[in-house]
Amino acid sequence: LRYALSIACFACWIAWTRPSWPRDVRQVLHLAIVGMLMQAGYLGGVWSAVSAGIGAGTVALLVGLQPVLTAIWLTGHPGQGTSGGSAGAVTGRQWTGLALGLGGVVLVLWPKLSGGELTGWNFALAMLALLSITAGTLYQKRFVSPCDVRTASLLQQLAALAVTLPLAGLEAGSMVF
Repeated sequence: LRYALSIACFACWIAWTRPSWPRDVRQVLHLAIVGMLMQAGYLGGVWSAVSAGIGAGTVALLVGLQPVLTAIWLTGHPGQGTSGGSAGAVTGRQWTGLALGLGGVVLVLWPKLSGGELTGWNFALAMLALLSITAGTLYQKRFVSPCDVRTASLLQQLAALAVTLPLAGLEAGSMVF
């Protein structure tokens, strides 16, 4: 429902403003992949983890590790962060900040491990969300050319809807507005 409403809003905005559309089929496919990762994978993973019993704050902390995961990836794969450009090295000062942030997350999550909030299943769903947002971000920076945000967002929402609509039938709960 979220994606369908977003699509309707973007469609109205696009009809009113008439922005340019991507002209290359590859660009459309790249945008669709980003939508599947950053919308369906990330949001789907977050809300599935919440539905499986993890607190919204806890899952937010876990997916907040995205900068650490991105830095680790870019360190092992230099030059893959941007299309045609250099990703830039992570400095010692940045690593210190990332390590402090990771330490803070561990301090907050450690008591939750023994308290029963984190289970293997909801933790795996949160990790799916983290991997999806990280992969989507890196993919977008590497493969998506600059384009109009309105049309790009519409295409990403369409891809997310295509992925999640079949899964919506598996949802046992009711929608609450």
